Amino acid sequence: MSDKGDLISGLFLLLLGILMAVDSMRMSIYGFSGPREGFFPLFVSLMIILLSCWISVRGLLSIKSKDKRSQEKDPDKKSRLPRVFIYTIIMIAYSISFEKVGFLLLSSLFLVLTLRYMEKQSWKRTLGVGLGAVVMSYLLFVSFIGVPLPTGFFMR
Repeated sequence: MSDKGDLISGLFLLLLGILMAVDSMRMSIYGFSGPREGFFPLFVSLMIILLSCWISVRGLLSIKSKDKRSQEKDPDKKSRLPRVFIYTIIMIAYSISFEKVGFLLLSSLFLVLTLRYMEKQSWKRTLGVGLGAVVMSYLLFVSFIGVPLPTGFFMR
C-alpha cells in the first residue's frame, strides 16, 4: 500500500477501533466467574487501535522521509491483484465451511495452505506458525473465555 494509503487506512481503523471499544464498554466486561460478553469485543477493539496506530505512524514516517522508492511506481501492483482475489475466495470458503468442517481441522488446513503455497514459507515455519496459532486460539476460546468452537464432522 502507498504511504498515504497506510496513513488513511490506519486512521480509519483507529476510528473503527475506538467506536468498537466504546460500544463494548456498554456490556459487562469481567465478573466473578471470569470474562463476560464484553471482554472479547473490547480485547479485539484494543488490538485494532494498537495496530492502527502502528500503521498510521509507519505511513506518516514514510511520507515525511520522502524515500526515493516511494516516489517510483510499484512494478508488482498488478501481480498482487490475483493473490488478493485468491485470498478472498479462500476466506469465503473458510467462512462457509467453518461449522461443517470444524475449527481445528479447517484452521490448520487454511494456515498450512496459505503459509506454504501463498506466502512460500518453509515447512518448518508453516507447521510451527500454523499449528501454534490454531492451538493458541483454541486454548484462548475454549479454556480461557469458555466459548465452544465448532468441532465439525471430524470430532463427532
